[in-house]
Amino acid sequence: MKTLARPGLLGLCVSAFLMGASSTAIWTFGADILRDELAFAETRIALAWVVLGAAGVLGSATGLLTARYGVGCVHRLALLGMALGTVGLAAATKAPILAFAAMGLFGATYIISTGALLIQGVACLPHRPDLGLGIPFLAIAFGQTLGAPLFGAVLETMGSGTALLSFAAVACIAMVWRAEEQFAGG
Repeated sequence: MKTLARPGLLGLCVSAFLMGASSTAIWTFGADILRDELAFAETRIALAWVVLGAAGVLGSATGLLTARYGVGCVHRLALLGMALGTVGLAAATKAPILAFAAMGLFGATYIISTGALLIQGVACLPHRPDLGLGIPFLAIAFGQTLGAPLFGAVLETMGSGTALLSFAAVACIAMVWRAEEQFAGG
């Protein structure tokens, strides 16, 4: 129990939870939005997911970025990128080509955000790196588990634009949530 009371761990978990919740807009509902709102054929949906995945490779630079700019700065910018990707998917109803850029931006910044959370988790628990990796992953998954039905409810009652903008706002809340020690040194 003493391990779970480490400074910064609560803030890290809240941020990871909110990041996970916000990500459900694209991870869980992205294909449906591309299909139903943008009338994408299955091949275009698949291409959008390929763009998302290929852009995720940029996440391999997370360690270099955090070493240079600090984990807090990198994480906040990644969350901003996730929010902009989510808003971009909403804007794609007016210009469908934006869907590919939105998916790419989301893919890259989701992986960078996850990497930054894991780096911070290990920094919070240097004597237990297994927990330092596992706890943020669990918080992200918990956020996704609760975020999916919430997004679905907003989507059903208020439409895709409102749902996407609302969950982009959740990413922004994760961006500003921080206990003072959450991202020490960044």
